[in-house]
Amino acid sequence: DLIEPPLHIRDEGIAMMQQYLRRIVTAKAQLNLDLRGMMLTQVNLHYYKLSSLTSCDLGFNSLEVVPDEVFKYTDLSWLDLRNNLLDHLPHELCALQGLRQLDARGNHIEHVPAEIFARSALLTLSLSNNNISALGGEAPALVSVRRGLAVHKGTGSTMTVQHDDDDDLKSKGYNGGDG
Repeated sequence: DLIEPPLHIRDEGIAMMQQYLRRIVTAKAQLNLDLRGMMLTQVNLHYYKLSSLTSCDLGFNSLEVVPDEVFKYTDLSWLDLRNNLLDHLPHELCALQGLRQLDARGNHIEHVPAEIFARSALLTLSLSNNNISALGGEAPALVSVRRGLAVHKGTGSTMTVQHDDDDDLKSKGYNGGDG
């Protein structure tokens, strides 16, 4: 019951179509959608007929907006949007009550909505290599907003903010956008 792949995937040949279709079949079985690096400019998740998702990798594409269908997957706990063409994080991400990790590194994001910092489940928000000029009102206190930014929530109820140019960041396991 799959619809044929998008034209640009078909144009890449049989091997790319097989990889694409294999990822969709896997998503249906494992609730994990991996469309990483598929050269997508838009994603219509209803196309894949997935009833539920726990993780969604849309990284390394050319998306300018987060697909609206993402917000219907209330069980989503991990969302990878890195290295796309996003200029903002939509407020609707806050409706994903189970979202624990959001990776939006390497986009063109300038503003982060205040609501994202109030999310009780969100443990990691990675935003390095963006154009952030403003963080929402509930953001952890910053001396200044620099180019690289990773937000981590510790075991307590507060998030901590670390920049990828901080000396101790790499020692804490964050690689500052390398992957």
